[in-house]
Amino acid sequence: MALKDIVVKKNEVLPYISFMLLNLYYGFSDTVLYSGYMIIILLTSMMLSCVYIFLRNKYNKTNLIVLAILMAIFIYNYIVSKDSRILALILTVISLKNLDIRKLLRFMLYEKIIITFFVIASSFVVSAGIYESRAVLGYTHGNLMMLNLMDIMLLYLCVYWKKINFYKLLIMIGIILMCFLITESRTGLILSLAIWLLVVGLKYFKFNNILNMLAKFLPFILMALSIYLPLCFRYGQLIGNNPAIKRIISSIDTMLSSRLTIANVILGHTDIGLISSKTNYEDLKLYKYLVVDSGYVQLLLVFGILGSLL
Repeated sequence: MALKDIVVKKNEVLPYISFMLLNLYYGFSDTVLYSGYMIIILLTSMMLSCVYIFLRNKYNKTNLIVLAILMAIFIYNYIVSKDSRILALILTVISLKNLDIRKLLRFMLYEKIIITFFVIASSFVVSAGIYESRAVLGYTHGNLMMLNLMDIMLLYLCVYWKKINFYKLLIMIGIILMCFLITESRTGLILSLAIWLLVVGLKYFKFNNILNMLAKFLPFILMALSIYLPLCFRYGQLIGNNPAIKRIISSIDTMLSSRLTIANVILGHTDIGLISSKTNYEDLKLYKYLVVDSGYVQLLLVFGILGSLL
């Protein structure tokens, strides 16, 4: 990792500072170091993005109107859902659109490694508090730590793809297994191994055409299934009265530790809108554990139908 790889030009300082603060905020989220006061970091990041967008871009009236409408939609989404991610995402994408994507990914990789080491090191001196039973090396849950390490692996693959060889793949599989032993994250292990196999397939078996097709269509299929299967528990007519099909879906739910049931319960207490959704958490307090682990269902719960499709 050469220092010259992260040299930032003078006219790029503002968006890079904004990008750094954004990574810092979400890097400390779901760790024992997170504090409510860190919202200041996020707000500062978004403010700097706004300043850079209007300083570096020349907009005509039409563009300004479109931008104003989009911002109004995203702010409305934040007010309803209390989720900052779509607003932060759009501002960041607009502010970074003219910068070198590879340098940005490299910058993000280095910063994420530093943040991860800082969280892990701090875990030895900072109490995990209410997360003590689930916390793993500074992260509030082993799954979250494994997810963070997966992010680093993906960033590394993006930045150093041409340098990936057989020996690095062996090291990578060793790191994946070691991380699983530390975190005991089964989901993280399965996904990490799937990524590793995809890398092997691309590097040595040239499955480019197959993977390109999967990349285009698989997300839509998975999203439909992620929403369809939980709803089957509430609306029997979606799957009919075939006992065999019901048993298959029940088996899938059992294999996924009742995640379909949980998603169904939350969807049943959520008003799904076009650009945001509102969940009635007051009615859900009687349940002890209600965490939706499906990313596609989360999209629908936070961003609504249109936001999810986008």
